[in-house]
Amino acid sequence: MFCAKCWCSPHYTILLPSGVLRNEELCIVGSMAEEFFEGFHIDTFFMSISGISLTEGLRDYGVGEYQVKKKMLENSQSCIVLADSSKFDGASLLKVCHFERIVRIISDSKLSEKILQKYNKEGIEIVNKLILEEK
Repeated sequence: MFCAKCWCSPHYTILLPSGVLRNEELCIVGSMAEEFFEGFHIDTFFMSISGISLTEGLRDYGVGEYQVKKKMLENSQSCIVLADSSKFDGASLLKVCHFERIVRIISDSKLSEKILQKYNKEGIEIVNKLILEEK
């Protein structure tokens, strides 16, 4: 967990919302976490997701995570989704949002060319390869 690595470093200030820590997901959920994010303006929200479907949108399993993600989306200018290739064309319990709120999706290199083309055809940008800038 990134926070654990940075915890002792004097170079970082870490803001943590209050709420309930879900150990299995390493996330903080609950009404106190939602209220915490209500006061923030978020330029870019990087959001993990449990399922992505062209017809069903972006979905998640946990009710607590769902509610916090909805609040963070409300307060963000843009959203970038982080999802490995196993999340595509899969359904999950709760709809977080549809694609109009998403700038792009970042995935792994295992994403099939067929799925990549299908989503690109619908105007959804997916980054799934390491891009190296030449100097």
